[in-house]
Amino acid sequence: MEKLVSVIIPSYNRAHILAKTIPSYMQDGVGEIIVIDDCSADGTQKVLHKLKEKIPCLVIKRNRSNRRQTYSKNRGIHLARYPYIYFGDDDSFITDGTIPSLLNYIKDRPGSIMCARPIYLWEEHQIRHIERHIRATEIHSADEGYRFFDMESMATDSSVYYTKLTKVDMVHACFMISSESARKLSFDRSYRGGNSFREETDFVMQAAKIGIPCYFAPNACQINYPRKISDRNTKKRAGVRYYWGRYKNTKHFLDKHYDFMRSKRMVCSHKYMILMRYIWFEIKRNIKTDNKKI
Repeated sequence: MEKLVSVIIPSYNRAHILAKTIPSYMQDGVGEIIVIDDCSADGTQKVLHKLKEKIPCLVIKRNRSNRRQTYSKNRGIHLARYPYIYFGDDDSFITDGTIPSLLNYIKDRPGSIMCARPIYLWEEHQIRHIERHIRATEIHSADEGYRFFDMESMATDSSVYYTKLTKVDMVHACFMISSESARKLSFDRSYRGGNSFREETDFVMQAAKIGIPCYFAPNACQINYPRKISDRNTKKRAGVRYYWGRYKNTKHFLDKHYDFMRSKRMVCSHKYMILMRYIWFEIKRNIKTDNKKI
């Protein structure tokens, strides 16, 4: 297959799993994998240069200081040399055929965003039986009216799966877009708290404002490592400060985009009611997560 895709992956202190995640992005159609090391202090550079011996198209860049994901992704967009960009994550891997599948769909619908379905793992051993785990997570079908993203509560349901290409209002962090479209936009660097939470949501909403639709593709999956493994050295999800940052970023997103969302009938509630529903969703989600850990 012709090389058409630049994969962009920001990374921070994930040296312990990069050798397990980065190689999955080397699929048909990929011309380069750009990893932006956000001034890691854990040996990330050593791991990346070792990986480059096996993956010659790996492009390694390092920020002089810790600038967060939004800066790193914007830097990656300007470095990309191929017509399409796929935004990946350093703590997740993609299933075989994900890039070719998304590429075929986006060629048929130029000027759009194509997204793989996010799958979250609780234990590392689930990777050995990943196909079984994917099937087990297929709880709610989009064909039956379930939505991945609920604008009225800013809540996501990763158990929603897609049996056919489905147009949606919002997708998650890992998606494909043309490089031309990506350069018309940028990741808002105001999203800093809570691990830059909502920066991808903001990017997709910016895209919607200039007429770029987004789709979820079937048979394309982004598998996220268990948090207790992926976040071992990052300190990203600890304490009140992290959740306060998530709340502030959600409020910033609504302040910025609420009028557009209301005009397009994406929401009908007042934005403060949406914020209250979001807080309640976060509380329930954390109770559910704590119960799974027991």
